[in-house]
Amino acid sequence: MRFALRTLTPLLLALSLGCGERASTPDALPVVARVFGPHNGPAVALPGDRGYAEVLAEPGRAGQDPSLVVYFLDPDLKRVLSPLPSDVRVKLNVAGGETEEMPLSHAPKSRDKAGSGRMASPPVSVDPDRVSGELSATVEGHPFTVAFAIGH
Repeated sequence: MRFALRTLTPLLLALSLGCGERASTPDALPVVARVFGPHNGPAVALPGDRGYAEVLAEPGRAGQDPSLVVYFLDPDLKRVLSPLPSDVRVKLNVAGGETEEMPLSHAPKSRDKAGSGRMASPPVSVDPDRVSGELSATVEGHPFTVAFAIGH
């Protein structure tokens, strides 16, 4: 066994190094880190490293559809983004390949540390465990659109 290891190791090393030529390889795809906000929702990065938007589907009251909620947070994910974005909208992917677009309104929660950065949609008929779509807003005069997914 030792003989085989002593013989094969240099051979394998020589074969892996080749004869000096390197084959071209395609550019590596960027690695996307999964970031979660203080409410355990996926946090999507805002452009220009301005912070994050944590996206959640909050259950409604008994018998009511959930609302899509977004918390806008500083890059540290602990403080509320200031100033808050304007013209916040979501375009949800719904059954049959359709989309449904709706505005989000400022809906602060006083008992939540990040609650002043909370925006919410009206109740919407979606599976709160599997929601995807696009979030659009304007941050410091810069419009942006970013994809999000919950439970995908």
